[in-house]
Amino acid sequence: MFWIRKNSEPRNRDGASGPGAAQKIRIRFPVFILPVLLLASFCSFSLDDVNGYENLSYLEDAHHSQNCQSIHKADGWKATGPVLNRGFSNGWIWVRLDSGQVPSTGRFLLFRQAMIGEAMFCSPNGVQRAGVDVPVPLWPVQIRYPTFRLPQAEGPFYFRIKSSKVINFPMHVISLPELLKHIQHRQVVQFSLLAAAWIAAIFFLAIFFYSPRQLYLLFSLMLTTVSTTLFIIYGDGYLYFWPASPEIQRAAFNLFSMLAAMASSLFARPLLKTWQWPWIDRIILTVVCFQALAAFSALIPALDPFFYFVLITGPFVGVVITVPIALLRLKEGDIPTRYYFLGWLVFLTAFFLNMLVFRGLVDYHSLMAHAPIGASPVAFLFFALGSYSRLQVEKRHRFRLQEKNRRLLEELEEAQRSMLNRKQRAEPSVEKNNATSDEANPGNSSGPGKSAIQNEETHSERTSRPDNMSGDGRAGPPEARTDYDANASSNDPGDGPVRSQLTGVDVEAKKALLLQAMKVDRLYEVEDLRLDALARHVDLRPHQLSELLNQILKTSFVDFLRKFRIDAAMARLSDPECKDSILDIGLAVGFGSKTAFNRSFSAITGMTPGQFRSQARRNDVA
Repeated sequence: MFWIRKNSEPRNRDGASGPGAAQKIRIRFPVFILPVLLLASFCSFSLDDVNGYENLSYLEDAHHSQNCQSIHKADGWKATGPVLNRGFSNGWIWVRLDSGQVPSTGRFLLFRQAMIGEAMFCSPNGVQRAGVDVPVPLWPVQIRYPTFRLPQAEGPFYFRIKSSKVINFPMHVISLPELLKHIQHRQVVQFSLLAAAWIAAIFFLAIFFYSPRQLYLLFSLMLTTVSTTLFIIYGDGYLYFWPASPEIQRAAFNLFSMLAAMASSLFARPLLKTWQWPWIDRIILTVVCFQALAAFSALIPALDPFFYFVLITGPFVGVVITVPIALLRLKEGDIPTRYYFLGWLVFLTAFFLNMLVFRGLVDYHSLMAHAPIGASPVAFLFFALGSYSRLQVEKRHRFRLQEKNRRLLEELEEAQRSMLNRKQRAEPSVEKNNATSDEANPGNSSGPGKSAIQNEETHSERTSRPDNMSGDGRAGPPEARTDYDANASSNDPGDGPVRSQLTGVDVEAKKALLLQAMKVDRLYEVEDLRLDALARHVDLRPHQLSELLNQILKTSFVDFLRKFRIDAAMARLSDPECKDSILDIGLAVGFGSKTAFNRSFSAITGMTPGQFRSQARRNDVA
């Protein structure tokens, strides 16, 4: 479905190709796969309703008072067609088939609802049962829908439907060839869709290991759990997983349903970037915690009310939270959100129609009853496109950030080299001037204990300090030495043209001092380092340092610190001799928590610190 293509000659940031250049990964999705998936999905609806038998009637037994011995004496039967629509009910439904002599080719009555609790046939040869509450080995015909073979005898035949979940379904009287054709068709369609879903999940999991991206892993988990849940509900999962134990099957169905809900909730977070709204992100994480508890409660029958409460309310909470976020993202022009919104809309519409049918709110229709099966490939396609688009957006953002950091470092290093060259050129002239001055004015010499270099440094300090800089190296008067917001401006735009705060400041020298403060003094290791403290270190006022960072270096104070902190962390993580934990490294380079470290590291490198360390170790081994 997807494939990866690597450029044979990767290029570096300057556009040149070479072995050290970063490789690009392009993932393409063939659009023609969409009609194929749609065709395969809707092919499962080919069992026609025209095969229904006209001599069908039903009787409601609200008090559970009838049995196989007394039902033939009951009255109040109502005629019904091949589709029985009685809605959600806790009572029993008796079905009577007035068939006459059954043909020698054989006839079968099929109740086309996979989640019927128990369907019982009062056969002349004894009672037969089928349904999800009955062990599969006891089913008279082991196919997903409760099916009974009609005996070679005169009717009528009586059937009892007992289900606490759904009681809205069609009934078909079909021959043996039609039944075999139906079984074969179901197996081909469902296993094709299941295999395609699992292959896609394995593919995205492989991409995750190849290029660690959390979104790929979450999409793989969601694809696996949702497809397995649909296989259990609509497919033949009940025939293969613990067929002799309905209790274990029920627990497995509930467990996979809740795991699918958890994977979907976790998948929505990185796709919509909900962490930008902390309180919304906490609500989603709270929902995930409740879903985890509900998944555990699936193993305890006494906690079924809690499970179904979470199962029903979870999607509604998800809609209330994610739809407004998606609308905000759409308003911002966020392309990945468009795919997510379309996929979510397809899924919600399908399950809403499915719920209306099986709860008896609308008459049964095959397309509506099986809407989740047809909608799943389409929704997963949109989710896959959204995941790929989101990762491409983040990749471009990281590339721009890396380019910005690279240019920043190059500019600082160039300023440092320029200052060294200026100092080297100035030293001979200063020594010559000092010698001439000593000969002309012996009493005013600087003394034998003071070198020419020290004189030059004192002269440089005097000339580089602005008029309002105090002699002790601190920035301005005491009232100016307060905390300063890096994004604030010292000039009101309405007062006229903005006057530069760097007038009279040797900008190249200050850039060199900034680089020294980060690389040599390693001030980035100070967790609560503030702008005014760094400004005092490089002999500037906070407003001046802010302008130097924002206007000259084109960065912010936060990004400036983060660049050097991440560089230092990458050096430690790639060092095979470093045995420190991820948290210790994050704290050592100046981050206050592991969460802040992981988020900043992922924003620049595209992977977590743990993934970066593992990749570095694999490269060392290779």
